[in-house]
Amino acid sequence: SGDSNPPKADSESDSTAISATETVTLVSETNKGVETVATVTPSPTATPSPTASPSPTASPSPEPTYRHLNGDRIPATTDAGTDTCDARFLETAFCIELLPYTGITAEHLQKTVDGLQAIVGRYPVSKSELKVDWPNFGPNGGYQSYLGVVMWHVEQSDKNRVITDLCRFKMVAAGYNVRIDFSKCSARLTEALDGTVAGGAKQGAGNMKDNGYSILASNALMDEPISPAPSPTNLYFKDPRKVMAHEYFHAYQLSHAVRMSGGTDGAGFDKDGDPLDGVTNAGPMWLIEGTAEYAAVRVSSLEGWMDWDAQLRARMQLALSTLADYPNLSIEDNVTPAQHANNFALSPAVGQVLTYELAVWAAAYAISISSHDAVMVDYWDDLEQYGYEQSFEKNIGMSFDEFYQSFNEFRQKTIDEQMTVVSGQINN
Repeated sequence: SGDSNPPKADSESDSTAISATETVTLVSETNKGVETVATVTPSPTATPSPTASPSPTASPSPEPTYRHLNGDRIPATTDAGTDTCDARFLETAFCIELLPYTGITAEHLQKTVDGLQAIVGRYPVSKSELKVDWPNFGPNGGYQSYLGVVMWHVEQSDKNRVITDLCRFKMVAAGYNVRIDFSKCSARLTEALDGTVAGGAKQGAGNMKDNGYSILASNALMDEPISPAPSPTNLYFKDPRKVMAHEYFHAYQLSHAVRMSGGTDGAGFDKDGDPLDGVTNAGPMWLIEGTAEYAAVRVSSLEGWMDWDAQLRARMQLALSTLADYPNLSIEDNVTPAQHANNFALSPAVGQVLTYELAVWAAAYAISISSHDAVMVDYWDDLEQYGYEQSFEKNIGMSFDEFYQSFNEFRQKTIDEQMTVVSGQINN
């Protein structure tokens, strides 16, 4: 910037400040007279240089809001349940939390606890199997380990409260640092809850959009009585303890597929969850459901709740009678989600036996030609590395096509001949 004061005249005797715009007369005083007179215009003051504007400071990037938490931190965020993982299920690395809502009784809770305790130690997952490197956990990844077990009463529970809790760990991320709109989560989970109104249960995988796994069940399932022995075999099919074990095994299965490209859905479902004529990353539908039912009936039999041989015999008899009018249908017709949906559209009874009764027999037959661990443990452990086709061939010893041919030949035997293959199998 320029000086604030104007320059003074260049004369020792002049002590008066002069404006830069005034003309100054200088007088030489030689011999006390005026010798010369000169008029001098002073040099103008230089215009000050403008002060440079400072460069704007860059706005700091906002800190990302990571959408996922390690499983053991989720219980504290839910309204129902407690603030910690349930200590009754520590044999597995899943952080299991029971989420009971108004209308769920102590008896309902006990059936759930019994079913889960029967299976978590027999089919546990390890902490390392639940580690993921998804960016929504932060730069170091995290543990996709939460399993929320929702029990709600169709008439007494506040459905909105249930959905709000579910949306705290289900459908939380549309992408990195992006939250899924609550209305979308609410709509999807309303549909899922409605599917439990008449009974049964549903399991939700812990894919990348989710921050945990879920099991949904209503009082319609929990009100099913525990049948005393001996009772008609089919009464045990809906035992709530068995159903809870079945749904837990789905979480066990799918925890081995969530890190695969496309998550558990793979080529089986579109982005809206609608079924496609492709196979999920976990494998064929009959294998997913058949092994879950096998695990559930196995642990229920080992607990003394039902009889293994009686269960297998009754299930084969039901499959034979239901498929009598559909002699060409078998498990290879229940591979993709689209086939699965078509089977139920053809006949709910046909869809049921191809998914459960005949499928559990297919699982038992696969075990008979390999081993329990090959089908129930190793296949799932190898899924991520090899994919479902190679994992099956590696562990069972034949391709799916070869297995279908072999199983259909096995189906031609009498029930007594078939029973000799699977009787006592659960003790192996």
